[in-house]
Amino acid sequence: MLSNNLLRLSTDDAGTINIEWSKVDSIFVMNALRIDMSDGRILYGQLVPSGKIRKCILRRENGTTSEIELLNIVGLLPYKKKVFDRLSGTISSGLNYVKGSNVAQLNFDGSVEYQADKIILRMNYNLTLTRESNETSQRQTGGADLYRVLPKNWSILGRALGESNSYFELDLRTTFGLSGNYFLIRNNKQRLATGSGLIINREHSGDLTQDNLEGIVYLNYMLYLYDLPKITLNVYSDFIPSLNHFGRIRSEVHSSINWEIFKDLYLIYSFYNSFDNTPLSGVDVHGDWGITLGLEYRL
Repeated sequence: MLSNNLLRLSTDDAGTINIEWSKVDSIFVMNALRIDMSDGRILYGQLVPSGKIRKCILRRENGTTSEIELLNIVGLLPYKKKVFDRLSGTISSGLNYVKGSNVAQLNFDGSVEYQADKIILRMNYNLTLTRESNETSQRQTGGADLYRVLPKNWSILGRALGESNSYFELDLRTTFGLSGNYFLIRNNKQRLATGSGLIINREHSGDLTQDNLEGIVYLNYMLYLYDLPKITLNVYSDFIPSLNHFGRIRSEVHSSINWEIFKDLYLIYSFYNSFDNTPLSGVDVHGDWGITLGLEYRL
């Protein structure tokens, strides 16, 4: 399996071997593969040596062949027809405590991903509990993203999301959105994606209810470094102006850095910042942020 510039090979004698993809000169895989290319194409077939350094031959089921440069391959997965075999996921948790201010924070995050031929479904849930001066506040987000892969690094993203936040006195916000996504950079070292679209949501705060139509513009950057220690950086930021309540602006920033300390076990540092210049509740709070240090396990 190849993901994020790391090729994982399972062997009977040596267990799992990790090799940086950019250092591979040739590959020979007779099992059927799903092959993700840097230009957004998805190919299927076997990979055999071409006799040229850092190039291979794609052998399709219908017998046709073509030459591929290894550095243009950004993902390899065994072509599995069973639903369960296409699932992957992560679980992470962290705890922070500052004695001087008597502030404690607990974070839990979980995600599951399913990859079909040209569809990717991601489901996630995040909970942050903060206790300060004998008062407990919470921030929760959970939902699903559905990607439909299109040619030339384009995709369509559909989103369903539920949120609550004690700082904004937001009991519940249910959101549905549709946007176009494009990879400005997509290789084995880094990925930079941007997109824009429309979202609709309904907010509940105490006795108040409000329906919103909003635009969204977002940017997502990922960087993979595999010299010891193995490090992954992920930064996501969006800008959400209201289209039916003029002047209201929301934004979200999320970032995380993961260090692998054992196989599939990572030390994770994460940061979030939520902004809303006009919360429905009318509270005089416009920003909420948090930092977590914890552990992540990849399933």
